[in-house]
Order: sequence, then structure tokens, then C-alpha cells
Amino acid sequence: MGYKSIVVSPTDKYPGTRFADKHIDADTTDLAKICELIKNLKIDAVVTTGTDVAVPVIGELVDLLGLCGTGAVAARKSMDKMLMKAALVAKNVTTAKYQVVKTVEEAETSAEELGYPVIVKAVDSSGRRGVKRVNERHMMVEAFS
Repeated sequence: MGYKSIVVSPTDKYPGTRFADKHIDADTTDLAKICELIKNLKIDAVVTTGTDVAVPVIGELVDLLGLCGTGAVAARKSMDKMLMKAALVAKNVTTAKYQVVKTVEEAETSAEELGYPVIVKAVDSSGRRGVKRVNERHMMVEAFS
């Protein structure tokens, strides 16, 4: 199709790098390093496969390079559960009741206020990672760790 692929990933970490036209040895979350390494390249599109960890950097690159795609603000909202919740609430989209907590004690108090069972999830973890259902107060310490 005439496209050339440039893969950004740590060397020897992913099997697909050997199929790329060019490989850039960098962590996909290191925006400054990626920008430095691609500054003289013509980039027409930026995508990720198999992971959402790079989505915020892709958003920044989309904006920086003037590409079509999900920009930095939307990318950050899609990855940070609290930013996403705030955006949904601002547009009157119904969401589950929630509270932001930073300690086990805050989590226990919030769970009492919300009513059990509750779901505990880090705001910056993706997919199902770290999601725990807590049915009773004594389960919170394990769920929060």
C-alpha cells in the first residue's frame, strides 16, 4: 500500500518490531524522547496495538503533528477515570455513584456512605486491572492494596 511503518518500543521487547521499516528504541510513554527521535521524520498517522498505555502520548503526538485522531485532552479523559467521570457528569450522563479516596480509611468511610457492595478501582489503571468487588468492610484492606 506504500506505507512505511515506524515502531516505537524498547529493543527486543516485542516481536513485531522486526517487521517495521524503522524501529525507534524508546518507552511508549516517554513523550519527550519520542518527540526528539521523530522530529525529522514525516509522520502521517499514529496508532497503538494491544495496549492503551501509550494513548496519552498518542494524543499529544496527534495534537503536536496536526494529525487526525484522538487528541491529548480526550486521550487523558479516556485513561483517567476521574477525568472521564467529571466529563460525563458535566454532560449529564448517568454514571454510577462514586467517591475518590486515597487511603483505606477513606475507602471504608465512603463504602459505608455509598452502601455495600462497592467496586474499588485505581483511576489510572486500564481495563479490568485492579478492579475488586468489596462486599463488607473487612475486605477493604485487601482490595485497596
